This record gives sequence, structure tokens and C-alpha cells, in this order.
Amino acid sequence: MIKKFLIFIFFLANSIFSAGNLDTSFNNTGFNITQEGIESEAMALVIQPDGKILAAGSAIMPNNTTIGIISRYKIDGSLDLAFGNNGKILVRVPQYQNCGITDIKIDSNSKIVASCIAFNTHDSPHAFAARFLPSGSLDSTFNNQGFSGLNEISAAHSLDIQTDGKILLAGEIYQDNTKRIAIFRFNNDGSYIDNLNIFPTAQQFANLESICKKIIVQPNNKILIVGNIGQTHFMLTRLTPAGLMDNLFNSGATSINSGLNATRPATSMVLQPDGKIIVGGRYGNSLTLWRFNSDGTIDTSFSGGVNGGLIQVSSQTKKVVDLKLQTDGKIIAIGNVYPGPTKFQLIRLSTSGIKDYSFGTNGIVTVTIGTACRANALAIQNDGKIVICGQSNLLGQNHLMIARFNAQSAPQPMIISETEYAGEVGSGVLGKRPTEEEKEETGIKKIKKE
Repeated sequence: MIKKFLIFIFFLANSIFSAGNLDTSFNNTGFNITQEGIESEAMALVIQPDGKILAAGSAIMPNNTTIGIISRYKIDGSLDLAFGNNGKILVRVPQYQNCGITDIKIDSNSKIVASCIAFNTHDSPHAFAARFLPSGSLDSTFNNQGFSGLNEISAAHSLDIQTDGKILLAGEIYQDNTKRIAIFRFNNDGSYIDNLNIFPTAQQFANLESICKKIIVQPNNKILIVGNIGQTHFMLTRLTPAGLMDNLFNSGATSINSGLNATRPATSMVLQPDGKIIVGGRYGNSLTLWRFNSDGTIDTSFSGGVNGGLIQVSSQTKKVVDLKLQTDGKIIAIGNVYPGPTKFQLIRLSTSGIKDYSFGTNGIVTVTIGTACRANALAIQNDGKIVICGQSNLLGQNHLMIARFNAQSAPQPMIISETEYAGEVGSGVLGKRPTEEEKEETGIKKIKKE
């Protein structure tokens, strides 16, 4: 079926290789929009040691059930058709109607580990871990079925893997109808070990809901978690490898007031090589980053020592969605622009927390792919290029989107381009530019609007 659709690309560049520009060597356009079901979205991203990229999330199927999805892309941005079924695997947890993948990692054996939330219609969620072979097949040696989960009402938003292969899921468990931060631990064979409930140390927070957003296993096997308490605070905590509160870390926990009207203020975290910790989230109505010393105290030198350890970067993007470090120590953050979201922003800061003016405009690149889009996760390639994943709207449908951006060169003025294609829709990859033969065969015409 021949349909017309518009692809809008807004980015800050007049040189195709400028820092922050879409990398047009990636799928010939800089992005790849991958269809599955009636709607799909990528929530997590990881780059394999061979450079291939895994994006994971969920898809709504025609029968209105939700399934997990993992797609793999070659370095050039095309779907890796050798993975799963034509580049994708669809994930269903046994005995559950609905499933979504929230995070993904590669273990030391190159197997794919995912955190999942599974639930039946009109039922409560349950946290699961899943493991897949490098080919995309379920790993039957993992709890004998590829999945391992909890009977309790629970959810998992982040995962990491200890050096001994144990898998840690971070999220929340429901106790007395209240969400409590919890860490779920699994053996390497998938058997469930236990869960650890993390309670705020300050008495005024004891009865508030708490949710864990990110977990990181440090090189010394200590465990960092960041989560939200109520509506206006977040808590940064470090655990010993055994799962006990580390009292050497700011007496066990660091609680930060994130400002009035700051819903779920902490969203991401990254660990610097020197042991300092950067937390991304929201302060008031602005995307904000905080930095902490390795002992859990606030690093007042961050952002030039002006704001006591935090920097409010953008009022357009209300909160950090994900956060990573480049190899040179520069900080990359992404956030979605509101009202909307219809676009997202890439933000780069120096190692000291100052906007990097060599990146985009004043350290910020604003991007729209499709008629609307949002970003959910990012990763940095070995060559420094920035990969993001999320969702893009095309033809009135929202589908899984992955894009890659250059990290080098200099800022340039804005170019706004609009391209119209008429061609075959439904191949599963809408982001790919048609060849001249395909144009001739399908009658595709390309119209450049100045």
C-alpha cells in the first residue's frame, strides 16, 4: 500500500558532522523507526562489545495486550536480521497477559539480561528478570524457562550485575498498600535469593511512598541506589555487597529536597571514575543535576561552586531522563521538552558541570524526529557517538525509535528541513531512505521544501 508521510528533522547544524548533529551514516538518516504492533516504544539501551546496539521496551498488539520487545541494530543503524525474528524478539512472560521491559544489560558471557514488569489485565504488577542468548533465544538454563520473578506485588525499573554474576533488580514492593524501595537479587542460574527493603532514615519520610529509579554496582561491589521519597525528595544510598546499609556513606543515606512541585525528582544516576556520583532529575520545573562526593556528601564544587552542588540546565526539559559520561569525562544528559513532549534535548556539560558551548547551541541540541518524539535512554559508543532510544510519531502512530548523534566538531546555526515521501509503509523500518531502484519501483518522489 502506498501512503504519504512526512519526516521532520530539526537539529542545530549546517555541517553534517557538527557536534550534536544526527549522524547520517546511521541508517542513512541518523535514525531508525521500527514498527511493531499498533504502538511501540524503547525504554532501555545497551551497546554490545562488538558495537551492535540493543533497544528494549514494549509494544501494544492489535488485541490490546502489551508485550516486551528487544531489537538489535548493526553499527550502520540497520536492523540485524540475524537476531531473533528479522532483528526483533517479542517477549511474553508465562501466565501473564502483559509485559514490558524496563532495563537491559549484557553479562560477562554476552548473554542479554532484562528487567521486566508483568501483569494481567486489571491486576497488579510483578517484577521479573529474563535472560536471552546472544542470538535472541530465551536462555532455558535461567530458572529452567528464561524468566524468574516474584509472587509479591512489585515492579523493577533498573538492573545491574555483580561481578559474581548475581543479578540485582531495583524498584519497589508493595507493603500495606504503600510502595517501598526494594532490591531483588537473583543467582546467576535465575533462582531468586531475596529482597531488601530500603527505608528512609529520617523519621518524617517513614510513611511516604518510595520508588527506586536507578541501581549501579560499583567496581568494589558496593551498591548505589537512587530513589524518590514522596513528591519532593530523593534519597541516594549505598549498600555493602551483602546488601546492608553502608554507614560510611553519609551515615547511611543522603536525602535531598528537590523543590516544590517536583514530582518524582530523581530519575537517573552515573558513577564517575573517581567515585563521585552524579544524579539527574528535577528541581522545581527545571532539568537539574547534582554531584556527590564518594562518601555521599554533596560536592559543592560542581557547576563552578555557584549553586552548592547542583546545576539547573533547562526549564524546557523538566527533568533528566538519562545520564551518561563520555570517555573524556564530559556529561551527557537527555530530557523531553514540555508541553508535549514533541521533542527532546541533548545536553552536554564539562567535567565541572558547566555547559559545553562547543555542543549545539549553548551546550544544548533540540531534536524532533517524526511529527513528535521523546527520548527514554542513551548510550555512548566507543568512538564517542551518542545513541538514544525512545518513541517517534509517524502517520499518527507511535513507534520505537533509535537515533545516533555526532559528538565532535563545532556548533552551527539551525537548519529546519521537511521531507515528504510517498511509498510503502509497513516494512518495519520507516526511518530508512529508499534507494533509487525503490523510488523507481514504487513511484516514490522526494520533495525538498525550502
